[in-house]
Amino acid sequence: MARTYKELQAKMDRGSIRDNKRRVRAELKRMALKELRGANQLALRDEAREVFVNSILNPPAPNKAVRMAAARYKKDVGR
Repeated sequence: MARTYKELQAKMDRGSIRDNKRRVRAELKRMALKELRGANQLALRDEAREVFVNSILNPPAPNKAVRMAAARYKKDVGR
C-alpha cells in the first residue's frame, strides 16, 4: 500500500496520473471559488448590516410623499 502521494504516483500509469492531476486541479479551483463566494457573501452581509444600522441611527428626513401620507393618516384617524 502506498504511504505517500509520490509512492502512489509511482504505481500509476501516465494516463491515470494526468487524469488525477486534472481532477485535483478542478477540485482546487472549485474549492477556491467556493471560498471566494463565501467571503463575498460575508462582505455583503457586513455591508448590509452597516447600511441597516446607519439608516436606523441616522434616518433620512421625510420627503414630500411621507409628509402627505402622515397628513392623510392624521386626518383619517382624527388626530
